[in-house]
Amino acid sequence: MPVREFTILLLDDEPTMIELLRQTLQIYFSDDKMNLLIADNGDAALRLIRENNPQINIMITDISHPGITGLDLAKIVRQEFPHIHIIIQTAYGDRDLHKTFKDFADFVLQKPYKLPDLFNAIENLLNHF
Repeated sequence: MPVREFTILLLDDEPTMIELLRQTLQIYFSDDKMNLLIADNGDAALRLIRENNPQINIMITDISHPGITGLDLAKIVRQEFPHIHIIIQTAYGDRDLHKTFKDFADFVLQKPYKLPDLFNAIENLLNHF
């Protein structure tokens, strides 16, 4: 299988979650050339997107964090940077919220989720590049 080259923007305001995801993504995608950008709030994420467009392929964001919310950020990204695929992580369990998220995200992962669910979502998106 050829080496894939892609960039993921990871947005979460919980340092332990960022570190867990950073380590597991690096291990899972060790055969690929993955660049990982990290932001701890929505404003920093939007700044990274504007500075690194069009290199960013996938954004993984939580809904609740300081600055621009994950949902508002997803709306902006969907409108201004439609090539960026979006994975939303949420602890909200309301079905109507999932319908709302689906309008602005390629995948919605309900927290707590299993890491293979995240890997499968990313793999699915990588197959569309």
